[in-house]
Amino acid sequence: MVTYGKGPELNVSERDGVVTIAIDKPAGLSVGRQPRLAVSLPDNYEGAVEIESGSGDVTADNLTAGDLTFDSGSGDFEVKSLKASRIDGRTSSGNIRIDAAESGGDIALSTSSGEIRLQKRRAAAASR
Repeated sequence: MVTYGKGPELNVSERDGVVTIAIDKPAGLSVGRQPRLAVSLPDNYEGAVEIESGSGDVTADNLTAGDLTFDSGSGDFEVKSLKASRIDGRTSSGNIRIDAAESGGDIALSTSSGEIRLQKRRAAAASR
């Protein structure tokens, strides 16, 4: 996590096999550069991924997960190359962009104010 000045605190906890990563922002108005948090998952990760953001953009590259759930109060959600069993995402105010998505199940996306762009991965051509 990268913070600027007197930034927020990072809290990481684990319970019943679920890891929770939370950023606790200090009280008051926040002006200037905002903190950045980067999380890496193993390439072969097959567990569920849940992302919640009150206010902030979420970006991911080459994300593989069992079920992917995301919910954002305000902010964009952008993923380049996504493979998940099921995708369920919403944002109240922001865009959703998913490039090269592959899902074996349902895909449900919604936004109250913003655009949704979903590009599904093309099937590999059969070799002869």
